[in-house]
Amino acid sequence: MSIDHVSLTGPLRGDSALAALLARSAQQPPDCELCINARAVDSIDVVGAVATRMRTARHLRQHPVGRVEIWQPGKESVAARFFELLHPLPAGAGMGARPASEPVRVALLPVTAIEDSDAARAVGEMILEECLAARISELRAGYIALATMELADNALICTTGALDYASALETGSGFKPKFLMDRRKH
Repeated sequence: MSIDHVSLTGPLRGDSALAALLARSAQQPPDCELCINARAVDSIDVVGAVATRMRTARHLRQHPVGRVEIWQPGKESVAARFFELLHPLPAGAGMGARPASEPVRVALLPVTAIEDSDAARAVGEMILEECLAARISELRAGYIALATMELADNALICTTGALDYASALETGSGFKPKFLMDRRKH
């Protein structure tokens, strides 16, 4: 049995998370184990969590009798956020017990396969309708839907030729909607 080891340090965010976790790995036997060592990670965002999930899914798909073990960050608050963003893990993956900390106020939505820009737009429209049905203000609902479409479209651009389809995500905060709208016009 062989082990594929990925060591992460510093912030697990955005492009750096995608580069560290989704880089191509060498061909390994079917019973290969993947160890993602996040002990030195000092912050994480949703993109970092999605990249971790995608790497885990890819490894389990390519190594059906292998396992994935994720070592939690050393800082308790970061470990708690990481755990909340990744939980529940798929069968064949482990992360240890939930850190004893206050609950994190973010969520990672279930993954929706997005195969092209039209599908990204359809997901954005569906999210807009759901937000309006949940009585979220029209302005905020528009920002959430736009951010979702932008994230999905950007993920498509970044994953062209990859095995994994892009995923539609939204967190409803931390986006610059004016910037996103301006970019859409060009």
